[in-house]
Formats: sequence, structure tokens, C-alpha cells
Amino acid sequence: MKRYILSLFTILAAMAAISSCSTSKTDEERVLEYRVDSLAHVKADRALQNKHFVIMAERISLGRMGHMYNNPRRETNFVYVVDNDGVVQLAFDNGRIGLNGLGGVTVRGSVSKPRYKVDKKGNISYSYTIFGTGANAEVDIRLFAGSDDAQAYITSPYHSERMVIYGKVQPYNGN
Repeated sequence: MKRYILSLFTILAAMAAISSCSTSKTDEERVLEYRVDSLAHVKADRALQNKHFVIMAERISLGRMGHMYNNPRRETNFVYVVDNDGVVQLAFDNGRIGLNGLGGVTVRGSVSKPRYKVDKKGNISYSYTIFGTGANAEVDIRLFAGSDDAQAYITSPYHSERMVIYGKVQPYNGN
């Protein structure tokens, strides 16, 4: 019995050593990754402060149950702000024609009441309201500390359903 336990322990220790060797990063790789993420965070923070940014959806969550779209088309699912103009567009390839002709919703209008706040951990919150023709939307963006990863929470005053766009905050370059 002791022999069995000893051999089992030896095998488990060898497997742990092999897996840690194959997935570990060198200190140089970690430092480089940290610096790249920090630079991306600074660019994203400046874009938010300058009101000149875009978040293109990598994932979208809809409703209370959080129905997830994992690979939305980035060209048609985004949030952007340029100065005092903003757009929130969601378009689902579901075969139905929505309010925007793409199977979703588009709110385009002027950005009002922008609020910028940084918490103790370095996470940034940027909130505003878009007043469009016939539709309005509240947008609350959370930019996570040390990266350009963000979540944009979108709510409408007309219903309680909430949509969340997951993506990266990038400076808007007009393309």
C-alpha cells in the first residue's frame, strides 16, 4: 500500500512539474506583457477623456438571462463617441429586419451628461446618455485597470432589458 501511494505521489509530482514548465512565462515575457497592457490602458483612458473612442464588440450579452453572442460582427456591433456625437449599434444576424435594417437597434445622437470616475483599484467608469431621434440610451463603460478591456452596459429608458458589449476601448480614427 505504501508503495502504491509513493508511486502515485511521484507520478502526480512529475505531471505537475511538466505542466508548470510548459505554461510558465519568463520574467522578461511577464514584464513585456505588463508594459504592453499598461500602454494600451493609457491609450484607452486618453481616448475616453478626449471623447474620441470606439468599442467594437467581441461578445454581447442580452437581457436578464445574459444570452451571449460570442462572435458578433465587429463592423455592425459597436459603441463610439466623437466629441459630442455618439452611436450605439447592435445588429444580429438573425434573419429578421430590426429597427436599423440589420436585425438590431441603432441609437445615434448627441452625448449628454458625460461622467468620468476612477475607483481605488484604478478601474475607470465613463457614463453618458445619448439622445437620438426617437430613441435614447444610457451607456456605462467600465475600463479595467491595467488593460484596454472594457464592458459597455447599455440600457434604454423604454424597457428594463440591459445589453452588454464586451470589447477593447480604442481611439477612434474615423474608419
